[in-house]
Amino acid sequence: MRPIKLKRIKILSTIIFVWSCFTGNAQGGWDIEYLPVGDIDSSFVEKEIGFDFKRSNQDTFIELRSRLEIRDLLIQTDTVELVISNQTYHFVESWEIYDDQGFLNDQSLRSTNSRGITISKMILKKVSLTEFIVVAEVNVDGLNKSVEIKVNKSLIKGVLTKIELIDDNSQESPSRKRKRKSCRKGK
Repeated sequence: MRPIKLKRIKILSTIIFVWSCFTGNAQGGWDIEYLPVGDIDSSFVEKEIGFDFKRSNQDTFIELRSRLEIRDLLIQTDTVELVISNQTYHFVESWEIYDDQGFLNDQSLRSTNSRGITISKMILKKVSLTEFIVVAEVNVDGLNKSVEIKVNKSLIKGVLTKIELIDDNSQESPSRKRKRKSCRKGK
């Protein structure tokens, strides 16, 4: 009777081992699109976005052709000053981009001030010539609240948006449609 139990245990442990090997190597996902500031227009209002801030005035957008280039671009974390409720805070970008995955909702801004403030989600509310107005989900010492933040376009190198599955007849801006068509052609 013992050899049968031992055989069952070996078979079961082999199955568990093989299963863990396959699930451990599962592919990740990607929902981030990186666009130049000038491509963001009113068609992005009410959409979730993220900002890649400039390191300096010479830090400018470079046209990207692949997800690998986006990951390489976001390796450097930049800092920015933002005004929240009439108070200035310093933030550092916190990117969670991996070899095979990158999701917009994993990106955040973390305060460098003494208070623990994290901006984890931004919804675009308005686009003007000089600034973006977003409603941000701000976590202050464990409490979440929504806050309107104005962000000057001169501080931003690029904008992260969620990739959306769309058809060619959708009601999106002509510049966004051109950008998507050129990306599909591999340009």
